[in-house]
Amino acid sequence: MRKSRSNNKLRQRADGRYVAYYKKKAFYGRSPEEADKKREEYRQRVERGLDPTRERVSDYARDWLPINRHGVSVKTYESYKHFVDVLIDAIGEKTFAEIKPSDIKRIYSSYFRTASDSHIRHFRNLITAIFDSAVEDGYVGWNVCRSKKAAPHKGTAGTHRSITREERELIRQTPARVRPVAMTMLYAGLRDGEALALDVGRDVDFEAAVIHVRYFRHADHNVPTVTKTGKTPAAVRDVPLFPELAEVLREIPGLLIAGKDGKVLTTAGWRNAWRVYVNQMEIALNGCRRRWYGKRDVDKDHKPPPWKSFTVRPYDLRHSFCSAMRDAGVDMHVLQLWMGHSDITMIAKIYDHVSEERIQSEIKKVSSNMCIHTQNGQTDGQEKSE
Repeated sequence: MRKSRSNNKLRQRADGRYVAYYKKKAFYGRSPEEADKKREEYRQRVERGLDPTRERVSDYARDWLPINRHGVSVKTYESYKHFVDVLIDAIGEKTFAEIKPSDIKRIYSSYFRTASDSHIRHFRNLITAIFDSAVEDGYVGWNVCRSKKAAPHKGTAGTHRSITREERELIRQTPARVRPVAMTMLYAGLRDGEALALDVGRDVDFEAAVIHVRYFRHADHNVPTVTKTGKTPAAVRDVPLFPELAEVLREIPGLLIAGKDGKVLTTAGWRNAWRVYVNQMEIALNGCRRRWYGKRDVDKDHKPPPWKSFTVRPYDLRHSFCSAMRDAGVDMHVLQLWMGHSDITMIAKIYDHVSEERIQSEIKKVSSNMCIHTQNGQTDGQEKSE
């Protein structure tokens, strides 16, 4: 076996990988030894007359993920790993040169037929990045993922909704352990991770009527941590403190809700707290627990009305805040800042639900402009005809 050049001379790229060259072809590795090994394997294949460009998608994708997505959270990395598994299951045994746009299109229709639009978009971004790297590394000449013929179908819309007027009033009036979190999401538009990390004494300025969103709860493998890094850079922001919410927060010295140890809730703790909250709301709606509903003090000849379920989910509250602000006429760019989004299209596409109140308000505006009355009670048209 021919002795390779000293790997101490290999250059380290900005992304952390080392690069080795053989006949102007680059080989990358997480260490000098790995890059040098790939170069030597390639040289041997060339000498045996084999086609060195036949790199399987599965081998490349598995190596690519830990190198290029090592800095993300555990939860995010697991979602990426799932996407890579889907890619490998569909076309992993093929080489990059064998992949056609129709193969990529088929993945979307087979594995993401009923997926949401955002889920499809995340998968597309990942595999496009993998194929971009393969092009850069010389395994293929172009990225088939970017072909119009490989474009995915439009996924389903988000399942979140704006809450009803009755649900809003129920949240306002029903005392519960989760109520401060629910009110903060509903009247300030915070994400649940932002609301769970909010410390009233530290983050709320009652005099200036401002909530400083500076801390964020993350929970990887049910171990919660609070950092200053949000979902996006725009997540760090100031949100107005409206009187309805200020009244609730004044009674709280620290976290809106905490675990038994006084610290930020775990993922399981938050889910259990919300489940208890749903039960409390349904008792308020129906007058008793579900197990007793219709079994006591009811006329046997008359069935009770259907059980009223409380179907609000935490993120519905954030959606409802955005819709309420749009109903009130808040500018889209201002609302983008309050919601903590870096892209205004998120407001229009996902959160900005058109409510019946806004429709009626716009009808009144049009009616008012079409019937401009003069001081004597006649319309402009009548005055001119006389």
